[in-house]
Amino acid sequence: MSIWSKSLLQHKNCSVRQYAVRALGVLGVTARSQIPAMTNLLRDGCSNAREEAVQALGAVGAASGVRLPGVIPLLRDETPYVRILAVEALGRTRSVADSTLTPLLVEELRPGDGEAPRTVLEALSRMGAAATVHAPAIARLLQDKDWKVRINAAGALGAMGAGASAQAPRLIDLLRDERDRKVISKAREALRQMCPAISAQTPEIVKLLRSDVWFVRSGAVSLLGCMGVEARPQIPLIANLLQDRDPNVRGSAALVLGGMGAAANAQIPAIASLLQDKTTRHTAAIALGKLGTAASAQAPRLVEFLRDEDADLRKSATGALLKLVAPDLRVVAGVLAVAPDTSSTERHVLLALAHAAGGGEPTAERVLQWLGRPPEEVPSHLGLEDARATLQAFAEFWPKTELHPTLRRELARQVAEVTGLVRGRGRARISSCSSFMRTTSARSTRPMPRASARSLRPSSIGES
Repeated sequence: MSIWSKSLLQHKNCSVRQYAVRALGVLGVTARSQIPAMTNLLRDGCSNAREEAVQALGAVGAASGVRLPGVIPLLRDETPYVRILAVEALGRTRSVADSTLTPLLVEELRPGDGEAPRTVLEALSRMGAAATVHAPAIARLLQDKDWKVRINAAGALGAMGAGASAQAPRLIDLLRDERDRKVISKAREALRQMCPAISAQTPEIVKLLRSDVWFVRSGAVSLLGCMGVEARPQIPLIANLLQDRDPNVRGSAALVLGGMGAAANAQIPAIASLLQDKTTRHTAAIALGKLGTAASAQAPRLVEFLRDEDADLRKSATGALLKLVAPDLRVVAGVLAVAPDTSSTERHVLLALAHAAGGGEPTAERVLQWLGRPPEEVPSHLGLEDARATLQAFAEFWPKTELHPTLRRELARQVAEVTGLVRGRGRARISSCSSFMRTTSARSTRPMPRASARSLRPSSIGES
C-alpha cells in the first residue's frame, strides 16, 4: 500500500488527501499498515483532511484492535486542535480506557479554547463504563475553583454512566454546596445518567428536598423519579412538594409522581389541582397522561384545554387524553365541539382522539362517521338498517352534547341528513325514529329543533 503514503496521503491537493484517508477507513483492518501515515494527517493544514483522519484512525484501529500508540504523544501537542483530534481518535478505538492517559485527559478537561473539554467528554461518552478508570481523578475536579472545570468534570462522570456511581456522593455534595445553577444542572444530569445504580444515595437525596434553593429541590425530586421502584416509599414526601412555593418544584413533583404509575394513583386529585394554575397546568396534564386510565375522571378538564390559545398546552392535553381516556361519549362530544375551530392537521388529530375516547364502541363509531369530518367524507348512501342504527346512535349521543350548542345544531342537521337519505325509498318504516324522539325528550332539557324533529317522523319515510 505504499501508493497511499507516497502518493495519495501526501498529495498537494487537500481533497485528494481527504478522500484517500476516508477510503482507508472503509478498508478497515486491511489498512492497518497505514496507521502511521494517517496519524501524520492529524497535523495536516487542511481541516477536512484532519477530520477524515480521525474517523479513519478510529475505524481502522477499532477493526484491528490497535491502540494507536502514535496518537498518544499528540495529547501533548502544542496545538489545541491537534490534541482534540487525538483524544477523539483514541475514543473511537477505546484506547481512552488506558489508565496511563488519566493525567492527560484530566488536563484536557480544564478550559482552554472551549473545544478540548467537549471532545474529552464525547470520547468518554463513547467509552462509557470502560472509561471509569479515570473517574476518581476526574471527581477531584468537582472541587476546582473554576466553575467551567466543575461542569466539565460532572459531565465526564455522567458520560461514564453507572460505572461512575461510586462518585455519586461527590456529585450530591456539589448539589448541596454549589451555588452556580449551571453546575448544579450538570451535576443533576450526571446523577440521572447513573440511575438507578445510585439508589443507595436516596437518603442523601431526600435531604436535598429541604433545600432553600428551588432548583436544588426540583433536581432532587427528579432524581428520585429516575430510581424507579426504589423511590416508591418516598411518594408521600414527593406529594408534599405539590404544594411547594415554587411552580417549577410543583411541576417536577407532578411529573415524578406521574412516572410512578399505579403506586401514585392516590395522588391523582392533588396532581389534578395543578390544572387550575397557569404555571403548572402543562406539566400536570403530562403527569396525568402518564398515569393512564386511572386518571380518566380528569378527561373533561383536559378537554377544556383543547380550546386554549397556548399551542403547547393543547398538544400536552391531546397527548394526555390519548393515554388516559376511557370510553366516554362526553369526552367525544367535547373533542368534536373543539375540532371546527382548529387547523386541518389539528382537526385530524382531534378526530383520532375522539375515536380513542369512543373506545371503538358502535355508538361512537357511527356518530364519528357524520360529525367532525369534511362533507366529502360523510356517507352519501345509507341502507334502511344502517339508517335505523345511526339514528339510534344519535339518540344516545344527543344528551352528551348539551354543553356544546354548536355541536348540537350540527347533530340535528345530520339527523335530518340521515333521514333524507332514506326518504322516498318505499314504505318501510324506521321504527327507531319515534323512539329517538322519546329518548331525546326524556334525556335532555333542550329538545331538538322543531325542523329536525319533523324530519324524523316515521311517516316521512315511506314503505318499500
